[in-house]
Amino acid sequence: MNIFEYVKTLKKRFTKTDVNSAIDTITAEMTNITIPLLADKAGWLVKHDGDLLSTFYQNDRDALIADFSKSGYLRKASPFAMLLASLKNSVEILTFLKGYFDKRQGEDMSGDSVTISASNALQLLDLVAFTSTYTRAWLDVILSAESNSRNGVSEIMNLTQGMIVYLGDNRANFGIAVSILATPVDKIEKLFEAIPEVVIAETNPKAVSGALGQDRTDPLRLNLVQSKWDPIYMINMVLTDYAAKRYKTAKEEAQFIELRIARLKKQMENKDDPHLSMIIERRQGQLDAYRGKIKQMEDSVK
Repeated sequence: MNIFEYVKTLKKRFTKTDVNSAIDTITAEMTNITIPLLADKAGWLVKHDGDLLSTFYQNDRDALIADFSKSGYLRKASPFAMLLASLKNSVEILTFLKGYFDKRQGEDMSGDSVTISASNALQLLDLVAFTSTYTRAWLDVILSAESNSRNGVSEIMNLTQGMIVYLGDNRANFGIAVSILATPVDKIEKLFEAIPEVVIAETNPKAVSGALGQDRTDPLRLNLVQSKWDPIYMINMVLTDYAAKRYKTAKEEAQFIELRIARLKKQMENKDDPHLSMIIERRQGQLDAYRGKIKQMEDSVK
């Protein structure tokens, strides 16, 4: 999203503590849930994705590789391996963001006082949060499509319309996000040093963009991430239980995906387990309820 439009979505007032809390929430989610899920539970796919035969995955595989590699920081490999490398780098980016905000003077901030530099930092935080969430949804659907394909039924059977729309609408954003989040932290630090500390609300967007150029106002090209997805705007989520519910939902998603992995491995050995399929079906309803509550909370701050 354009940085000048982005600040209009921010709360009238928020604090450095709010921002640090948001960073801590996403860091814990990424390091404790999303990365281990991909690296360990789905680790065999990181090493070799040739076991996946569904058209849902195969039809998008080459495009994913092309999208992930656009920044030039990821070596071409399987989409799973490239994604994992980007996610690991995003944790270093979160550490950079924590230090960035710790160094800023003053506790209170607002949409009216955010600088071009801070806007880039906040959008980068949103991008990490989005990528963590989308990664789990992507894994969920890929594994479901693969199991359905091996059962000879529609690959999208049992997927909610909301999930299908979410994945489709945000697929391009996912590719861009993974590419951006692969940017080495030392490179990001240098880029931020060149971003001016100009308060956005006190400027004419066209004049500033024209005078400074995109390389200084949006060096990571965050504007390429179109807002078809609902940005989480983590610092707007100072609702007391949002962080806890988001983390709990992420854990539920990871546990559910582990069940999908277990079923797929049995299918690959020609040992499909009807009881496991029943458990997955039951847990699907519970997970949809968790996701619905999170979506409701996020919609409430738009």
